Amino acid sequence: GQILYSDVDSDLKVNFDHVNGAMVIGGAADASRLQGLADSFPFPVVIRDAAGAALAVNGSANDSQMALTEDEVVGATVENRILYQDEEVRGEKFRVHSERVQIGGTPYIVQVGRSTQSIEDVTRATETILIGGGAIAALVVLLVAYWLARAALRPVEEITFLASDIQASDLKQRIAAEREPAEIQRLADTFDAMLARLESAFAQQRSFVMDVSHELRTPLTALRGNLDVMLMDKNRDPGTRAQLESMSSEVARLIRLTS
Repeated sequence: GQILYSDVDSDLKVNFDHVNGAMVIGGAADASRLQGLADSFPFPVVIRDAAGAALAVNGSANDSQMALTEDEVVGATVENRILYQDEEVRGEKFRVHSERVQIGGTPYIVQVGRSTQSIEDVTRATETILIGGGAIAALVVLLVAYWLARAALRPVEEITFLASDIQASDLKQRIAAEREPAEIQRLADTFDAMLARLESAFAQQRSFVMDVSHELRTPLTALRGNLDVMLMDKNRDPGTRAQLESMSSEVARLIRLTS
């Protein structure tokens, strides 16, 4: 989870740099131009003045949910701190990056957001699997201790050895006991059934992650194509071309991450 959120923060910094670059290129702007700039990005963007009041909010953002406290405004504008907030926007989990921007002597606070709902879902599913697996494992330990008391030591030791050798990366192993005493046979069959359920749960988790990656690749590929078309214009000034090339490179990196 920490690794996934670290990647989210890195992507948020890249998105902030894109907005910052667009504001630098555009120079000082009135509220309508700032709104047009915010609307040009597909991710949540809020541009605030030095007091924290919203000057531009695009359709993907929610001003009230992304609002800053007085201490956070001071932290961003006076102390130049980068702020991160975990919010819920329209029922979806989002992480928000807030940072100061200075344009033509005027300070602004730029906020960019990214959905973390998929990470929340994967983390919740993993926790459920681990909790369920822990409960089942505890039940198996109790059963093993019970059968040990009935002098079924050797077969139980074999089961315990296999259980300790099984890892989440390899859930295909099975005890496959045959012609054991009835108690040991039931225990082995129960353990094999548990492993089958865990293997199925992890397969569903992997499928979910692959589906999320596929859904992300489609809009990213379209964005990359649009950027490449814009770069074909030979009349672009060097500053704009540099920003477009940087954005295209970062989109390509995101496509590789979702492959």
